[in-house]
Amino acid sequence: MFMDGDEIHITEDDACFTCQHFRKGVACPLLEALQNQVVSIAMEFQVHPHCGFYIEFQRNLRVVQ
Repeated sequence: MFMDGDEIHITEDDACFTCQHFRKGVACPLLEALQNQVVSIAMEFQVHPHCGFYIEFQRNLRVVQ
């Protein structure tokens, strides 16, 4: 993850892609804080599943006849 001006960029290595907040379009508390400039980042970093807000996105599929 890194910021370019006002834009937040999620990289392929970030856990955001498998996080329920990100996959379902629900606001992520970390992204909201960055967007509202409550916190800022000075350099690129990788988001891990233990970021504190991570909830693994699980699909619940069932067979429909």
